[in-house]
Amino acid sequence: MDKSTAKNDEKIIKECIKLSKLSIKNDNAPFGAIIVMDDKIISKSTNNSKNKIFEHAEILALDKAHKKLKTSDLSSCTLYSNCEPCPMCAFMIREYKIGKVVFSLPSPFVGGYSKWKILQDTEISQFQPFFKGPPKIIGGVLESEAKNIFNETPLWMFGSSAKKEQKLRIIAKSIFTYSKNKKETLQLMIDLNLSKEEIIQAYVNYDMYVFVYNNEVYDDISLRFALYLHYILKGSWHQDRQNTILNFIEKIKPSSIVDMGFGAPTKYIKKYILKNKKKLVLVDLYKPAFEFAESLLNIWNSSWKNYISFKKLNMNTHKLPGSFDCYLFQDSIEHVENAKKYLTKIVKSSTAKTNFILSIPIGPPIPSHTISWDTSKEASKWLKECGLNILDSKKVYINPKVDLFTDNPKEFYNLIVLCCTYKKRK
Repeated sequence: MDKSTAKNDEKIIKECIKLSKLSIKNDNAPFGAIIVMDDKIISKSTNNSKNKIFEHAEILALDKAHKKLKTSDLSSCTLYSNCEPCPMCAFMIREYKIGKVVFSLPSPFVGGYSKWKILQDTEISQFQPFFKGPPKIIGGVLESEAKNIFNETPLWMFGSSAKKEQKLRIIAKSIFTYSKNKKETLQLMIDLNLSKEEIIQAYVNYDMYVFVYNNEVYDDISLRFALYLHYILKGSWHQDRQNTILNFIEKIKPSSIVDMGFGAPTKYIKKYILKNKKKLVLVDLYKPAFEFAESLLNIWNSSWKNYISFKKLNMNTHKLPGSFDCYLFQDSIEHVENAKKYLTKIVKSSTAKTNFILSIPIGPPIPSHTISWDTSKEASKWLKECGLNILDSKKVYINPKVDLFTDNPKEFYNLIVLCCTYKKRK
């Protein structure tokens, strides 16, 4: 396909996306279709299925083109749609002998091309003059732009990533059924005034768009709930990370811990801090972190305020959090601007008795991170340059069955390290 044709296809698809917006305004599903012949728009339509269930945008556009051109042979025409036509529309496209179909969003569950193959079928082509050969298909044109419209609706099942989204929804819903956490999650929903659908959508978005969003995504209470669901997800790498961190903490037995950029309360708080009545400061930049933590801690232990406090701190300012026996960074140091400079500053301000526990992501760069490490060897070298000596470490791997934030799970793992300063080593 030449550049001018591709550019023209994008131009018409943008008009289809505008029609899909108009369809929503008219209280209908977000679908729009346009039929073009010789670079001229012959007909266009939005969805009207709310009033008549069979009046999909493609069918209405086909009917208008048929009436205008006074023929049922539209083989010289191209049908454009913001979404892959359904089986019903696909069969109509074949009967009207449309020569080319261009769409944005694939429809893996109900598509007349990708799922039911009607637009690909060559067998029916023999029944002329009722049918001709399959139309030329071009899919995925401006898919992300079209998907943005669908994100404003409950229609998540369209797009090339719809099946992954379905898996995430199933996983998120299953967490709400855990007998061990069922009462806790229900109480949190009540306290935070959040619906299950809001939380599930936040869970899905967090995993779907990890390579898109920036740190501002964490300034949302639904996202904090989604983090909590990730932490309690059975079989997740988060479970292994939490157990490893708890083991390291029990090994060094600190009297005070500061959790830098804590996200949401994790296992060590219940099993070590509250159980042994130790001091903990939870540090974060965003208010929702503290709102969620307060609600969860109220459920865990009504006396938590005797041992745990909150501190709002922007780590990008490189301000020191105070003096503690243990500094904990659970996948947070990589979010800091000039992370090496900040960690080195904290290490230099600490005493010879201070320990550091870090969970470091190993793998390709992520937009919300300011630094990345390709290997554990590279990360270990970086920590040494910051003034830390590794006492113990463990690699935690992604479970591809439930950890779906990446399509390439072998590229990622976490290095959990227990460190002391070189002051202690000497």
